[in-house]
Amino acid sequence: MKADMVEPVCRQLYKWKHDGRPVKYIKCDIAGENKKLEKEVNGAQWKLAITFEYTSRSTPQRNHLAELGLSILTKHGVALMVRAHVPMKIRYQAFREAFKASTELNGLEAVTVYGKVLTRYEHCEGKIPSFVRHLRTWREAGTVKIKTAHQRQSWLTKGFNVCSSDTRLITEGTCIECAT
Repeated sequence: MKADMVEPVCRQLYKWKHDGRPVKYIKCDIAGENKKLEKEVNGAQWKLAITFEYTSRSTPQRNHLAELGLSILTKHGVALMVRAHVPMKIRYQAFREAFKASTELNGLEAVTVYGKVLTRYEHCEGKIPSFVRHLRTWREAGTVKIKTAHQRQSWLTKGFNVCSSDTRLITEGTCIECAT
């Protein structure tokens, strides 16, 4: 239920404030859960002093920058798969990973905020994430151990950290967990 989001959001906003990254403004629609969030965030328990700005419901044209961002990330994910020559029959399986890689790589784009040029990660988190040291090319050829047999296969990587515990290798028709 949407109303259940209030408490976790308050905790996250509080954590950011104590990490030295306070949120000053939240822009959202006028839905009941958002009004409840404003009341809790600025209430006696949290005292976060955040200014809320409201737009009408169901009006994506008022949120066009976020909508454009999603469109751009989707197109970058598709471009990753096209450049990697991902076969059409597994593109729908691979899209989730491509979209995630696109989103994470977008955070490495340099942007100017208050006159400072840094990556999005540096602006938000104060540092470049550790996965940057492990960036890989999509659709590499490699040897994957499946049970006891080694087979040479073409597989997709998420774009970084090929053998982390959450990496899924996608082969022609099969998803395989990476064995380290």
